[in-house]
Amino acid sequence: MFHEKLKELRAKAKKTQKDLADYLMISPQSVSKWELGESLPSMEYLPKIAKFLNCEPNDFFDKKEYQKEIPSEDKDRANQMREQIYCLKEELLFLIEKEADNDKDKEFIDRLIAEKKVMLRAYRQDYKALCEKCGGLPEGI
Repeated sequence: MFHEKLKELRAKAKKTQKDLADYLMISPQSVSKWELGESLPSMEYLPKIAKFLNCEPNDFFDKKEYQKEIPSEDKDRANQMREQIYCLKEELLFLIEKEADNDKDKEFIDRLIAEKKVMLRAYRQDYKALCEKCGGLPEGI
């Protein structure tokens, strides 16, 4: 949590609450409230605090705390779906570029193209739903 990281980073920098308060031109009580978790600094202070403590603003936040854990079966399913989408795209490109020798072949190829497009649309919808459910799988297919 922010208040714990602030206290930890301030101690690591060997600075007191008063040192930080003086640097920010605020009361030491404000810094104390931040470190107790009773309040938070306004966002304008974050880069200044980081500079004073010789760290980065992101150092105040534990990334794991804010990342949703995606179950491995969902990751596996997403990888399978991406592979299926890729293969369908390749098949579609092949069929689109294929020249038909006669009208019967052209009709067959057109029917295959239509079927592949329907399948591709369905896989994309399923993939998008999985991405929304997990809140983090890469999109863009």
